[in-house]
Amino acid sequence: SALDGLSTSGAPADVAVALRNLATCLISLSRFDEALRVYENAREYCEREDMPLMQAEADYNIGYLYFVRGDYQRALEVYATARAACIRVGDRYHHALCDLDEAELNLELNDFPAAVTMARRAVRTFEHLRMQYERAKGLVFLAIASGQLGDAGASTRRFTLARTLFVREQNRAWPSMIDLYQAAMFLRADRTDEARQLAAAARRMFTRLAMPAKAALSEVLTASI
Repeated sequence: SALDGLSTSGAPADVAVALRNLATCLISLSRFDEALRVYENAREYCEREDMPLMQAEADYNIGYLYFVRGDYQRALEVYATARAACIRVGDRYHHALCDLDEAELNLELNDFPAAVTMARRAVRTFEHLRMQYERAKGLVFLAIASGQLGDAGASTRRFTLARTLFVREQNRAWPSMIDLYQAAMFLRADRTDEARQLAAAARRMFTRLAMPAKAALSEVLTASI
């Protein structure tokens, strides 16, 4: 409704924000094809209206959408475009988000050295920007990659710092995600009792937070243990 009204009477920036919000809603509904079309419309609109900052943001969002759909190669290509656009307009936030997403993407591809590089870059930028939630996510990805590369001590330290930051941000879900990641790490190290305790704690919290998909992941890990 907002988009309908703003398209005829609103400022260009208002229209761009309405398009972005519509795409975000569509992603939450898992209507990814529609969300992609809206983001592409937003990018074309921002280019036409000479709004380079919001165009760079649209580029990032398109890359993120390809990522969550599992089209990793296309996501990497779009992230490269978005990163270049962010550099041109001085958008350090979305530049760092590209790095953060690429760190997670590289974890999915088991490219742990690349994940370390991207996560470190993201963590440094978000620390400088004083954005603790995003910094903590970067630390989680860095901890996972470190553990996979055999540096258990660095992994534990980074998980601990990330947990502290999430607690300060009053985020209840991510500390349980850390429990789940550490449980998987302990399972690989044959520390099954510790793994079982962490997986059970994660399942209880995800159930309490009404996050059934994450609770199911906890149960799958418990079955593996």
